[in-house]
Amino acid sequence: MVKLFAPVPFEVLLGRALPELSPQEVTERCRLAFGLVMESYGRPLVKMPAEPSPFPHTRTVIAFLVAELTAPSHHASDTGTA
Repeated sequence: MVKLFAPVPFEVLLGRALPELSPQEVTERCRLAFGLVMESYGRPLVKMPAEPSPFPHTRTVIAFLVAELTAPSHHASDTGTA
């Protein structure tokens, strides 16, 4: 299996920038950020039966990801239930 993405360098950077986050929360935030990028930009370029929506503006995605990655932690009060 070929690995196209390794999150470890990004987890290290985030962990150093926000040392108050637990390793689990760093991993979760990186996973969510990567998922958002893949959802936004990972669509096939081939036209589908329904016209795809345009890609979001890059600056909007960057601003959202930074806010997502650096938001205050609420993990301690999270019970894991929705």
